[in-house]
Amino acid sequence: MALIDCPECDRGVSSYATVCPGCGFPVARALRESVDEITGSDRSKAFRGKAAGDKLSSWADQYSGHPAEGEGSSGKKGLAEKKIKIAIFVAVLFVVVLQLLWLTSAL
Repeated sequence: MALIDCPECDRGVSSYATVCPGCGFPVARALRESVDEITGSDRSKAFRGKAAGDKLSSWADQYSGHPAEGEGSSGKKGLAEKKIKIAIFVAVLFVVVLQLLWLTSAL
């Protein structure tokens, strides 16, 4: 759940709310109308659905603080960091196993 600003009174409203609790502005209906306006009526239903989903995602990302997909290389950077962490873990595990084998053979 994200908090969005009501277009009418600028009060924080839940992204799941249908109306603003402060002024009663129909947030959900306004959002649907915005999506319909952006996607247009002359396009196919599948294209409208994808365009609406993309618009809603970017709209939600704006308020949730997460960057949209394709912005920068944060996704690739995160994956590279995970790979580095895994490689370090495997290397440390390998060293520990070698030390245990050495200790057991020395006894």
